Amino acid sequence: VSDDEDDDYLPTDNFLGYFEERETSRIITVPMDEDFIQPSYYRNVVNKLAYLTERDTVIFRLTSEGGYYDGLVTLLVAIADTEATVIADVVGRCHSAASFLALSCPNIRVSPYAEMMIHFIRFGTGGKAADLQVHVNHAVAEATRVFKQTYKYFLTEEEIQSCLEGKEIWMDSTEIN
Repeated sequence: VSDDEDDDYLPTDNFLGYFEERETSRIITVPMDEDFIQPSYYRNVVNKLAYLTERDTVIFRLTSEGGYYDGLVTLLVAIADTEATVIADVVGRCHSAASFLALSCPNIRVSPYAEMMIHFIRFGTGGKAADLQVHVNHAVAEATRVFKQTYKYFLTEEEIQSCLEGKEIWMDSTEIN
């Protein structure tokens, strides 16, 4: 090695270097400002939640009067399965199925304009007379199980029972909080 090469090898300053990496995080906002409808409508949202990581955040911005249980269930499963932080942002109306969604999110923000309405299921059925009672019994038993599970830490036992008996509960933002 020549003397010139040795001079090039010597450090030129006395400072410690470092390495830098960047991590990307995403915030996905899902406006829930319509009635809940058929499960296929939520396909894109469900797919996105499946690929998010613990660095990501999903915000469900809720202003909805509720809707169909099947569409709600599709979102509930996706929320339970995602690694992302999930927030329900209750902006305005949060009625029926929308309250299920809000209370199924690990984090909830409530605006001063929020309101919540909770009631037991409403549904219709059709078919052969012999099958109707079986379907109704099944639907009521399943809905009762899910209702109690969803609201057990939010409503009192008496409030849950009154909803199961047909009463609606209305809350303003202060009561929700």
